Amino acid sequence: MSEMTDHSGQPYFGSHTLTLQKLDEVQAQLIAAEARIEELERRAKLSRGSLSCGGCGGPHRFDTSIPSVIWNRVIRAKGLSEYLCTSCIVREFALAGVSFTAELYGDDLHGMPIEVQIANQAATSVVEVNDENNRLRVENADLRSKLATLQGGKHDDDD
Repeated sequence: MSEMTDHSGQPYFGSHTLTLQKLDEVQAQLIAAEARIEELERRAKLSRGSLSCGGCGGPHRFDTSIPSVIWNRVIRAKGLSEYLCTSCIVREFALAGVSFTAELYGDDLHGMPIEVQIANQAATSVVEVNDENNRLRVENADLRSKLATLQGGKHDDDD
């Protein structure tokens, strides 16, 4: 297959003429970008492995998303670190006798649902807790509005 060239002998592709120098520049930029991506991926892997748990000091490889209501009841109530590995989280919830569902993040896990069930106690669902919180917020706003109407438009926080 013969290479198409323009009138000056440079490679010709469609309606654009590319010089060998320009091709070399683009190739160098691609190589540099690939090297940068590889370096960032290497750093990300190292940082995931080097994070440590505020409870046991061990590696903290995965993040969890646990409903705040449940987290506060177990972890904050004990005054524990907010940055705990999965093993320490499960340990604390087991000691408190509290089952839960959560989402797991890290490595190839992007919101993987997990459930930790203590004995025969049903786990508290993330979705159910969020729905209940939203329902209670609406109910609270309605009750405040009714109270304000009964008090002649004056709120408790107007003082």
